[in-house]
Amino acid sequence: MGLDRVSSVSLASAREKAAVQFMLLDAGKDPLSERRAAKSGDTQTFGAFAHSFITEHKRAWRNEVHRKQWHSTMNQYCSTIETCVSTR
Repeated sequence: MGLDRVSSVSLASAREKAAVQFMLLDAGKDPLSERRAAKSGDTQTFGAFAHSFITEHKRAWRNEVHRKQWHSTMNQYCSTIETCVSTR
């Protein structure tokens, strides 16, 4: 399975990409099938899931600061997943 062109990816980035693929294998998933599904749009992104989770549960959070903290936490700690949660 190719991760990217040699000239366009650093060694550190290639190692990170490979680690993700090995985690999928360890979880019993096929990395190639996962990639194809993601490209075809059959899967939900983490950002979309987090946004829908926050939208569904924010009414139960009585404190406005707490609601804002969910967005802030997702953006701060999950931004490496390439999906920031909007504050819509």
